[in-house]
Amino acid sequence: MLEGLKRCSGKAESGKISGRSLKRTSEVSEQVAGRNGVVFATNQGKQKMKLSHAIAVVVLVGSVAVASQPVKADGPCGKYSGRWCSTTNGRGGRLTARVEQSDASTYHVRFTGTFFKVIPFTYSVPMTVTAVDAEGRTHLSGQSKLPMFGNFCCNAQVTGCDFVASYSSERDSGQFILSRR
Repeated sequence: MLEGLKRCSGKAESGKISGRSLKRTSEVSEQVAGRNGVVFATNQGKQKMKLSHAIAVVVLVGSVAVASQPVKADGPCGKYSGRWCSTTNGRGGRLTARVEQSDASTYHVRFTGTFFKVIPFTYSVPMTVTAVDAEGRTHLSGQSKLPMFGNFCCNAQVTGCDFVASYSSERDSGQFILSRR
């Protein structure tokens, strides 16, 4: 592609790029830039290529960093995981929650977890929106009849990232501390 290009005081004495004669370094740079940056005939062109690669790397790294950040949801719907802890007896375990919207002001929350580290449990509670505060937290309240525990009541505050609730029943009370998955 390049034949006999010599630099002298910033000018090319003679040279051919793809069969076309050029007289100036600026013409060489323009011609090469028109070839999608594949071949650079001058140091100036090489610097442009390095700069374009550096910009591409910065854009790529920046987009990966932005994509890896958690996205906050507009409402409480979604999956959460964390722990439950009894304030009555100190027991606790793993807990997950799946929140799905039933209608404009009601959510269906399915809790799944473990008791004594190995005994699984699952139950559902319909929860109603009681408020949305100035910080954007949605306040939910609900109750459900559970075997062996009687009437189970739950009050929660949900943000784009967290589901924090207090629960109470005839035999137990405590907290759920969950984060969005």
